[in-house]
Amino acid sequence: MWIAGALSGCFLMISGFALAQYIPLLNNLIQVIKDFANAFVLSGELVKLVDKDLPLLLDSLPSPFNEEIKGIAYVSGVPLGEVLLFNIFYEVFTVCTSLVAEDTTGTVHSYDERFSLDGGYIGLLEWILGRRDGMWMSFLTRSVLENATSYDDAKNQLSKTKMLAPAYFILGGNKSGQGCVITRSRLASVDIWEIDLKKGRWYVLETNYDHWKLEGPLLDDRRTPAMKCMNETTQAKISLETIYDVLSTKPVLKLTTYTTLMDVSEENYILKINLADFEGEQRSALYKEFKVGDEESSYQLSFGQYSGTAGDALSGSYHPEVQWWASHNGMKFSTYDRDNDRYEGNCAIEDKAGWWFNRCHSANLNGYYYKGPYTAKTDNGIIWYTWHGWWYSIKTVIMKIRPAEFEPNAV
Repeated sequence: MWIAGALSGCFLMISGFALAQYIPLLNNLIQVIKDFANAFVLSGELVKLVDKDLPLLLDSLPSPFNEEIKGIAYVSGVPLGEVLLFNIFYEVFTVCTSLVAEDTTGTVHSYDERFSLDGGYIGLLEWILGRRDGMWMSFLTRSVLENATSYDDAKNQLSKTKMLAPAYFILGGNKSGQGCVITRSRLASVDIWEIDLKKGRWYVLETNYDHWKLEGPLLDDRRTPAMKCMNETTQAKISLETIYDVLSTKPVLKLTTYTTLMDVSEENYILKINLADFEGEQRSALYKEFKVGDEESSYQLSFGQYSGTAGDALSGSYHPEVQWWASHNGMKFSTYDRDNDRYEGNCAIEDKAGWWFNRCHSANLNGYYYKGPYTAKTDNGIIWYTWHGWWYSIKTVIMKIRPAEFEPNAV
């Protein structure tokens, strides 16, 4: 299942290390937003709003988004209020051209075009005044991606959850016919347009003018030429590339776009772990076919072939005689109150961490933070045994996942 939507906080998904290259762009975007806002705010009031008032509202955001925004401000050096202003701006100005289509093999493709015309001013004012029952678009998208158990469950959540602003969502499943565009008001769905091959509807295309009935300052008609291009492309030739071509057709493509497309089930993922010690050395471990199960399986961990420079601590393959108790492959996630390990005691209590413990570990990246070599009753540090053993706590750890077939662009 995947969701494509107009997300606020486009930088929320970027790690601190990767963020550095985007700092100039982030500063430029924020300056544009401030210049825009200055045209509507009394002189001096914007500075007070951004520097003093907005940071006070940050703690009202649900976790983990408040901490992510703080982290972005810390890493980038951009003032906290300005980062939050950037997120608010993207949340308020969100409408789009949404397109989802199924090719002749049953594969569902999608693209989402960003525009800046309508918005959720009332919802934002309610949030500022303390009425915070509406979800931010980005938060709802993340929540559904993490928690939805099926295509229908995701569709239900995206359709019924109260939001701060009107929005469009593209939702796609893993089976033929599982594709729709959800048109949202702040309170509920206006309607849901679904792919229906029996009726010849192999694609669904929608713009902001379809339901909100705005005349628009430029009398912008995007849906008609986009549909013409889709029909000329034909179902047999549909792909992400041809959909992009459709949305690049004038007058459809008018502004720079941000697109999010995420697949969270029936996908082949790669896990990469970056490690650094207190002596300045760095190592990495990469695992193919990485997967974490659902709540019913206690988030069971599974992974395939290892490669890298840190050694294969996760599978315990460094010594066949200990692999039966040292491997984390196939282990369920354990916490102090949910003991799923194979130890007669409780590894999570003993090592003060939640992890995929066996009896107990040869890797524990959620351990206690010591500065390098340490002594303790148990080996409860941040451990990667095949690099530094059990009695050296790693300085920094980054765990990253991506689809196996993902091809990074040249940027």
